[in-house]
Amino acid sequence: MKSRESLLPPTVLRDAIASASEHGVLSLSNFLAGALFIHFATQEEYGLYVTLTTLILLVAGFQNSVVNSPLTVLYPSVPES
Repeated sequence: MKSRESLLPPTVLRDAIASASEHGVLSLSNFLAGALFIHFATQEEYGLYVTLTTLILLVAGFQNSVVNSPLTVLYPSVPES
């Protein structure tokens, strides 16, 4: 049986840890921003924050589904010129 070190190169493991850490920091900052808005903002300001955040996520999801995913799938089959 192979040891854990031989299954993954060190750079892959390091990159995975860095990616997970970055995702954790971004998620925590988003959570803290929402918590601060709840605490310090009025209901109208918090509603605007939630509405704009939802709109941004909706547009980003649309871009991902219409542009990014097809480009990722189709680009490798495009012949080089």
